[in-house]
Amino acid sequence: MPRLGAPPYDTQAMESYRKFLAVGKKLGDTTAEGLAQNCLGVDAMLLACPPGEGSPFEARRTLSADAKAHLARAAQHHAE
Repeated sequence: MPRLGAPPYDTQAMESYRKFLAVGKKLGDTTAEGLAQNCLGVDAMLLACPPGEGSPFEARRTLSADAKAHLARAAQHHAE
């Protein structure tokens, strides 16, 4: 499945991954499920902390409530 994750990380990509996850679950394909969960998690992380110039580790970030929610969602996808 092609990544649609070019900035901005739009909901179209995440919706495609959700559909892919649903198909994987319906077929009992745990590999597809894992791949879909990973893609959803990565995109949620990118929504929380979009890449910018320089290293993301160069500066300390203060995260907004939305960013924290996206990170929580990312962790949930990666845990499943």
